[in-house]
Amino acid sequence: MARSAEAMGEDAHILKVFFEPHLSPEKIQEINGLVGAGTTAAFARLNGFQQALAKYQEALLNLTRAHKSGGPRGGAGSIADKRGRNIAAGIRDRS
Repeated sequence: MARSAEAMGEDAHILKVFFEPHLSPEKIQEINGLVGAGTTAAFARLNGFQQALAKYQEALLNLTRAHKSGGPRGGAGSIADKRGRNIAAGIRDRS
């Protein structure tokens, strides 16, 4: 945040306004706890950005597991790659 404030100057408050409700340490903890829980009531209470972030994190974890298992590149890895790209595109579109 401090480096962002240096770069953004007086507009840094915009980052703070976004950060507090979406990426505060408490929200990150909540999101991390709900990775892989896409159908629970707790997941449904997250806003769209937070749900996309949890899905993106899950896709990255799946991709990491596929690479560590030495699985073929064309299998689960490419599916996780595509899902991660689709989720990232959705996050960008909402911004």
